[in-house]
Amino acid sequence: MSGDAIVCRGVVLEAGRAGHFVVEADLAGMKRRVLAKLSGKMRQAWVRVVAGDDVELEFSGYSLDRARISFRGTIQHPRAT
Repeated sequence: MSGDAIVCRGVVLEAGRAGHFVVEADLAGMKRRVLAKLSGKMRQAWVRVVAGDDVELEFSGYSLDRARISFRGTIQHPRAT
């Protein structure tokens, strides 16, 4: 994504179809549920994302309701089960 992307961390709450996920994002201290999809490189590498995974999200400047998952972390969020 270009340099104008907003990057934040989040926790996957549930997995949907076709690589879409509901993620609880932490935007400037505000918790927000967004619809996110896997980035192309993650799809090519067959990276698996499940509920409870800590992920890095990229938002475009146009909408804060949709995001792209660009990195999957290994830290488990205590509230996600």
